[in-house]
Amino acid sequence: MHGAADPVTGVEQARGLAGRLPRATLGVVHDGVHDVLNDASHRIAAATVVLWLERLRADRRDLRPILTVVEADSNSVARAPA
Repeated sequence: MHGAADPVTGVEQARGLAGRLPRATLGVVHDGVHDVLNDASHRIAAATVVLWLERLRADRRDLRPILTVVEADSNSVARAPA
């Protein structure tokens, strides 16, 4: 996660680093500053980190699910997109 308006480290530097890492994912928070988890958009930044962690966990087929969400009006299971 990187703030597009980060005065400490430019977004191009973050893009360059992410481009050198084979499985990197870079999230750029528009108008975000250096500490995107302590900024006005902290909730969306934190949610994005959680979804990223869930995708990492989903790649591990040997791990059991931590949580299954069942809709109250049916027996179907709602899962977050991978």
